[in-house]
Formats: sequence, C-alpha cells, structure tokens
Amino acid sequence: MSEGQGTFLPIEGSDPAIGQRNRIENVTESKLETVVPSSHLPAAIRALRATHPYEVPAFDIIPLKQPVQAPIGRAGDLPHSLTLDEFSEYVETRLGTKASLWGPSSKIVKRVAVIGGAASDEWEFALKCRADAFVTGEVKHADGVAAAESGLVMVQAGHYETEQPGVEALADILRNKLAPVPVLCHNPSTWI
Repeated sequence: MSEGQGTFLPIEGSDPAIGQRNRIENVTESKLETVVPSSHLPAAIRALRATHPYEVPAFDIIPLKQPVQAPIGRAGDLPHSLTLDEFSEYVETRLGTKASLWGPSSKIVKRVAVIGGAASDEWEFALKCRADAFVTGEVKHADGVAAAESGLVMVQAGHYETEQPGVEALADILRNKLAPVPVLCHNPSTWI
C-alpha cells in the first residue's frame, strides 16, 4: 500500500462520495497492490466494486505471466546409430577429452541431448527429448545412476570441453554482428 494524490472530475449525473459535480478534485488516496490468482479475479473485481466508495473505482490488472523458459540444452540425431563404444570414442575424438559413461553397455545411440558444464541434474530433459544418451560436463554419481536406471546413457565429457566450443561459436557470431568492434574469446586452457 502506498499514499498518493488522486485527481478526478465528477461528471453531470454522478453522485460523488467526495467533491462536487463538474469540479476537479484532488485528494490523498491509498494505492493498494495485491496478487490475485486468475481464477479468483472476477470475484475480486466484484468485491472491489461493491465496497469501494467511488462510483467508478480506478484499478489496473497486470497479468504476471511466467516467462517462457528457453531450454538450456539441445537434442538431435546422429547421422547413423552407434554402439556405446563407438559413441564414447566419437565424443572423445570430437571434444578432445576422456569420457566417463553410466548406462547399459548394450545401448545403441542415435539421439543425443547435450548441455555443457555441470548439468547432470538435467538428465530428465534428455528423457523428455527421447534421447539415447546425454552428454554433459560433470556428472554427480546419483544422477548417473538414476539416468542409467531409466535406460539413458549419461556421458561425462569435461566441464571445459563441453562449454568452450559454445563460447567460441558465440564469439564468432558476435564478431560477425559487432564488427568492427573486437571480440575476444577467453580460453582457460591457455592459463599459465
């Protein structure tokens, strides 16, 4: 609740609770803000109109919608199916890393979900995407076991190795969009 100055003009034919017809009024008013579930909004408006002293109370309805969540990960299909050993070798070769895997050794991998960094707690995202394998940077043991029990292969491929390719791709996009502004891409592997 906050105090403010209200200005209104009671028009001809009105019965103002404050002031006189055809005369601008300035009064101290209280502004009340509240959150009302959308299912209760009609009843709240009826209650406001029934109890407010003004003939036409001023009120605003501002919907508070949840922002649309953009998925942090991506999922897609490999050009052809791979055995688990082939997929592990593919990940290691493409990312220049040593991969650790949780999951059924007989699994054939065609659809893959990826989230860089430490995102093992997002393994259910991969299931929703109907992925056979989920590649991320770091895997908590409990997440790896839970994912494996669901039939999903969880692949730990290194925090740096799963994030840096995206950082470099973003730097390239920014270079193209912001030229001639120089865009530098930090590479932690070059630290001394």
